[in-house]
Amino acid sequence: MAIFAVAVLVAAAVAAMLAVLNTDRIATLSMRAADIRENAYQLESTFAAIISAETSAIMLGDDAQALRIRDLAPQAKAALATLEARADPAQKDRLERIGALLERRLAEADRLVRLAQAGEREQASAELRQASGRAEEAELRSNVLAFIDGNRSDIARLEQGYRSAARRQLFLSGLATLAILLFAVHQIVSAYRALGDAARNREGLRQANERLEEDVSVRTRELAGTVQRFEVALRAADVVVFTQDVNRIFTWISRDVFGYARDKIIGSREEDFLPAEVAAIVIPAKTSVLETGKARDYQYSVDVSGGRRWFRVRTEPVVDEAGQLTGLIGAIIDLTGERQVQQQLAQVSDELRTTVQRFQVALKGADITVFAQGPDLRYSWMSRDFHGRIAADFVGRTDADVFPADLSRKLTEMKQGVLDLGEPAAGEFRVAVGGVETWQLVRVEPQRDARGGIVGILGASVDVTDRRQRETHNRILLRELTHRTKNLLAVVQAMARQTLTTSVSARDFEARFSGRLQGLASSLDILVNENWQGASVSELVRTQLSHWRDLIGSRIRLTGEDVRFEPEAAQNIGLALHELSTNSAKYGALSTPGGSIEIAWSAGPDADGRFVFTWRERNGPRVEPPRHKGFGHAVIERLVPRALNGRAQLAYDPEGFSWTIDIPASHIRPLGAEPSAPKVWAG
Repeated sequence: MAIFAVAVLVAAAVAAMLAVLNTDRIATLSMRAADIRENAYQLESTFAAIISAETSAIMLGDDAQALRIRDLAPQAKAALATLEARADPAQKDRLERIGALLERRLAEADRLVRLAQAGEREQASAELRQASGRAEEAELRSNVLAFIDGNRSDIARLEQGYRSAARRQLFLSGLATLAILLFAVHQIVSAYRALGDAARNREGLRQANERLEEDVSVRTRELAGTVQRFEVALRAADVVVFTQDVNRIFTWISRDVFGYARDKIIGSREEDFLPAEVAAIVIPAKTSVLETGKARDYQYSVDVSGGRRWFRVRTEPVVDEAGQLTGLIGAIIDLTGERQVQQQLAQVSDELRTTVQRFQVALKGADITVFAQGPDLRYSWMSRDFHGRIAADFVGRTDADVFPADLSRKLTEMKQGVLDLGEPAAGEFRVAVGGVETWQLVRVEPQRDARGGIVGILGASVDVTDRRQRETHNRILLRELTHRTKNLLAVVQAMARQTLTTSVSARDFEARFSGRLQGLASSLDILVNENWQGASVSELVRTQLSHWRDLIGSRIRLTGEDVRFEPEAAQNIGLALHELSTNSAKYGALSTPGGSIEIAWSAGPDADGRFVFTWRERNGPRVEPPRHKGFGHAVIERLVPRALNGRAQLAYDPEGFSWTIDIPASHIRPLGAEPSAPKVWAG
C-alpha cells in the first residue's frame, strides 16, 4: 500500500505538474488567439476607414482625408505585421495574400488621390467608381474573415483541449491523498480562472465585432453622403457624366440629356439619337480618343426645348490595370450661358475698342492734347508731348513750373475757378514754344469722384493758330474727315461683323480682328504720314508684307512702275493685301520654304485706261477651291472691287492661287503729282 500510495502520490504530482503546464500553455495560447482576433478586426476596420477617406479625398477634394489615408496606412501595416508574428503557421499563406492585396490597394488609393490633387479629379473619380466593386477588395475582406474564422476554430480547439485536460486532472487528483487535495483545488481554481479569461476574451471579441459593425455602418453612411453630394454638384453645375464601351455604346449616363431619357440613351450610340450634323462632330472626336488614347475637347450646339444650346464635351480614355483601353468616360457641360456672356462681352469690347480708336483718331486728327491735374493743380497725366515739351516732364508740376509767369497766371485763374465753382471753362492762350508762337484753345472741366466731390480737373488743349486765316479750308477738311471717318467706321464695322460670324470663340475673334485692324492701321499710317495724299504702291505692299520683309526680292518679287494710290484705293488695296498675305502664310506659298509670290501692277496707256494689280503664288501646297468662304474671301472678291468700282478675278489653279483686280485709272496718279481731292491738314 505504501508503494501504491507513493505511486499514487508520484502520479498525482506528475499529473498536477502536467496540468499546471497544460493550463499555462492553454492560457498563453488563448491570450495570443484573442490578441490575433483584435488585430484582425483592427486591420479590417482600418482598411474600411482607408476606403472611406479615399472616396472623400477624390470626390470632394478633401486634403484632410488624403492625409488621413497616409496616417491609416501604417496602422494597417502594423496590424498585419502583428498577425504575421503571432498567427498560426497554417495561416501564413493567407496572411501573405492579405498583405499583398493591402499593399496593392494602398498604392492604388495613393495614386488616385495624387491624380485628383494634380487637377485630374474627373479621371480619378471615374477610376474610383470602376474600382468600387473590384475583386481585390472583396478578396481582401474574405481573406480577413476567413482568417478570423480560422482563429475562432483554433480557440474552440484550444478550449476543447483544455476541458479534456481538466477532466484528466480531476480524475488523477481524485486518486491523490488528502495531502495533495489542496494542490488539486489550486489547480481547479487556476482552471476556472483560465475559463474566466476565455469568457472575457469572447466578450472582448463580441464587443470588437459590434465596434466593427458600427464603423462599417458609419463608413457606409459617409460613402452614401459623398455620392449624394457628388450628384448634387453635377446637377448644380449642369454637368452630365457618361461612360461608353470601346464600341461607343453608352453604358451609363448621369441623367436625361437633349430631351432624351436616360434609359433610352444607355445601350445606344450617338448616331441613334443625335442630329446628323452633331454626330458628325462627336463621332470623329470619340473615335480619335479610342485610336490615340488621348483626351479630346470639342463643342457643338443642339436644338432643344427652349431654343438652341451650346455644349462643350470632354472625353477621356478608360484603361484597366493592364493598360488596355476598355472604353470612354466624359462630361457634357452646358456653355449656353457662358456663350451669351462671351457674345455680350465681345460686343462691349468691340464698342469699347471702337470708342477708344475713335478717341485716339480724334486726338491725332485734331492735334489735341488731353491732360489731368489734381486739386493742387499739379499735372497727373498728359496724353502726349506738348509742342516740344515732353509729357512726362509735366507730371508733378504746376503751370507756374512750366510756362511763363503771365501765361501761367491766366491758366491758374481759369483752372482755380473751375475747382471753386464746379463749372467748365475755356479760353484761348498765346503760347511761345521754342521761339514759335502758337495759339491754344484750352477747355477745362471738373473731375468728380463717385460721390460727386471735385477731385481735380480734366482738360484739353487744341492748337488753333491758323484757325482765323483758314476757316474756309478747315470746314472743307472737317467735311472730308467726317466722310473718311464714316467710311473707315463702316469698314471696321463690316470687318467686325464678318469676323464675328466666322469666329469660333472670343479669343479667336480677338486674334483675327486685331490682325485685320493692324492691317488697316498700316494703310492708314501711310496715308497719315503723307497728309492723306495717298500712298505709293510699292510702299503699301512693303508695309502690309512687313512680317516677310526679308523675303522681298527673293521669294517675293515686285514688278511695276511705282505710282501713287489715291487714299480710297490705298485703304482698300491695303485690306486686300493683309488678307492675301495672312491666307498665304496659313495655307499658301508663304507656308512652305519653297513657295514664292509675284506681285505685279501696270496702268493703261491713256487716262481712260484701267490700273491692273495682280497677286500670284507658285510652288506652295496644292491649291483647291475653298469649301467655306469667310470674310477674307469676301474682301478680295466683293468688298474691295465694289469700293473701287473695279473687277476682281480669283483663280484656284493647282500650282498656285492668283488674284487680279483692275480699277479705274482715276484711283492712281504719278509720284509727285498733285492730289485730286483736298488733303487733310495735319496741323
